[in-house]
Amino acid sequence: MKNIALLAGGNSGEREVSIKSAQHILEHIDTQKYTPFFLVLTEKKIVYTDLESQKDYPLDLNTFSLCIEKQTIVFDFVFNMIHGTPGEDGLISGYIEFLGIPHSTCLSNILALTFDKEMCKKALFDFSGLNFAKSLCIKNKAQLPDKDTFPLSFPVFVKPSQGGSSVGMSKVYTYKALSEAYDKAYKEFPSVLIEEFIEGTEVTCGVFKNNKNIQALGVTEIEHSSDFFDYAAKYESKSTNEITPARISQEALIRCKRLSVDIYKALSCKGCIRIDYILNDKAFYFIELNTIPGMSKESIVPKQIKAAGLSISQFIHLIIENAS
Repeated sequence: MKNIALLAGGNSGEREVSIKSAQHILEHIDTQKYTPFFLVLTEKKIVYTDLESQKDYPLDLNTFSLCIEKQTIVFDFVFNMIHGTPGEDGLISGYIEFLGIPHSTCLSNILALTFDKEMCKKALFDFSGLNFAKSLCIKNKAQLPDKDTFPLSFPVFVKPSQGGSSVGMSKVYTYKALSEAYDKAYKEFPSVLIEEFIEGTEVTCGVFKNNKNIQALGVTEIEHSSDFFDYAAKYESKSTNEITPARISQEALIRCKRLSVDIYKALSCKGCIRIDYILNDKAFYFIELNTIPGMSKESIVPKQIKAAGLSISQFIHLIIENAS
């Protein structure tokens, strides 16, 4: 059987979601085919905890292996579920690739590109059928234009250029509120993206490689009562509805799936990704691309997997076996 490293944790604000995602995979992985090891990254250590003895075994970072009671465990595959840095920005994947171990995500250079919202937008800016909100990216508060020359219309979103789960993000209605929102975003990453608000229906589409085909899992509509789909709305609110398939026209559903598959191919993505959009009239506006989408019970992708007629176990098997 293949030894599978389920890698979770990390040091970002998404640590808890990462652990829940890996736990959900652990519950559904086919143990007749795979031997999973739940590994948690904390600061600069990766540790495996034996559930029976509760004994911790540190991962040898030189070889990405475990020594358990004098037995060396090497891994055939790494299921990377670390959201944010260092899992989603390519740092961990680059290290795993250097060691020659197959893993569940895009290659490290693609992760680095897509994790930076501004760079990802630039890479996709001329992509056919994709629209973008007006925006500006600033790396120093002194670069913030004054009120009279501010080029965007309010309300705007202020968010760190790198990061996920809307951590550090604010919706701002006046110029006066920009300074505080900038400081909040800057604490997460020293490059801040400011984007105009686009009115419309928020939708998201998961995509993965199903044997030789690139398949869109489904299109989910996000309905929430909060000002925007922030961390609390995603993981804590009882009033958030995630509706699959989205309540949009059949033509728009087909177009969203096709667009998402085309982006997956264009960026040479691997594993499972999820792309978020705003549908304004008939135009799809790009929000962001998630290369390690949540896989917890509350997350969107597991619901899309079921809507696509797959079990979570089947999906995990396809991710592992199609990694090469």
